Amino acid sequence: MVCLAAAQWGLIPASAGDIKTQASVATALQQQKPITLIDVRTREEFAQGHIPGAINIPYTELDQRIAELDNYRDSEMIVYCRSGRRAELALEILGTHELENTILLEGHMIGWQSAGLPIEQNTNTKDP
Repeated sequence: MVCLAAAQWGLIPASAGDIKTQASVATALQQQKPITLIDVRTREEFAQGHIPGAINIPYTELDQRIAELDNYRDSEMIVYCRSGRRAELALEILGTHELENTILLEGHMIGWQSAGLPIEQNTNTKDP
C-alpha cells in the first residue's frame, strides 16, 4: 500500500514499477549490466554484508550526502535496507531532491539473503 501511494505521489515512477525483483537485480549483476544499488543501512550493517557493488549512504545521512548521487541522476537507482522501512524513508528524501528514478528492491536485504543471493562483506563502504 505504501509503495502504491508513493507512486501516486510521484516518489516512485509508476511507469517503472514500484519494486524491482531480486531475480532481475541478480541477473543484471551476473550479466555485469550497469546498475545503481543504494544501501541505506548503517555502515556497520553494510560491513556485515551487502549486495555486490552497492553504495552505502545511511538514510540518516542522505540529505547531507545527496550530491554524491549526482552522477547517477539519469540512471535507475534501486534502494534497499534490511526490511523496507528505511528504504521507504530514503525514497521520500530522494524525491524531495528530484531524484525520481528510484525503485525499492523486493524483499530488501532479508529477502536477498533468504534467497541465497551473493553478498559481499567488508569494513569499507563503497563511495559513490
